[in-house]
Amino acid sequence: MQLDKIHTVFFIGIGGIGMSALAKYFLLQGKTVGGYDKVASPITNELVEKGVSFTCDDTLEALQPAFTNEGTLWVYTPAIPKNSVLLNFALAQQFCVKRSECLAAILEGKKVLAVAGSHGKTSTTAWLTYILRESGQQVCAFIGGIAKNYSSNFVCDKNPEWFIVEADEYDRSFHRLKPLGAIITSVDADHLD
Repeated sequence: MQLDKIHTVFFIGIGGIGMSALAKYFLLQGKTVGGYDKVASPITNELVEKGVSFTCDDTLEALQPAFTNEGTLWVYTPAIPKNSVLLNFALAQQFCVKRSECLAAILEGKKVLAVAGSHGKTSTTAWLTYILRESGQQVCAFIGGIAKNYSSNFVCDKNPEWFIVEADEYDRSFHRLKPLGAIITSVDADHLD
């Protein structure tokens, strides 16, 4: 997938912490971003303030014309019900990927540090982001929660050398990552599905 050739991106489940960080990344890249989620939230409200076209209406009529062209990248979370109208429309499009596939495409060929583990991923990802930035490194971080010192789940400097990501085990998403380095915080029986 050549992300530089994509100009519009639509997220199905945009209110999720991982999805909203990806939406912020694409906004920063100058893409037109839209999304659907079941309900509005502080996360979706923030995205709307940043210029995201958002809907709670799971119908094709809710889509703005910009997102109905063939070049739109559709990103979905596996948490979306299989009977979702927008999900089924997206699955029939040329460019449709799971959240984990989208993240892997962004990180392809980059210097990635991944944080995995049963407990402490978000805190460790936020700390790693803070430490590298305070030591003068340029980073782009996808954090699995709202980091208090950044008031965000996404931090990106102008010319990032390091990409820091919370490597989530849900739906085997971390299997798609190819990090240069990894931190495993702990191992425990968690998300056994």
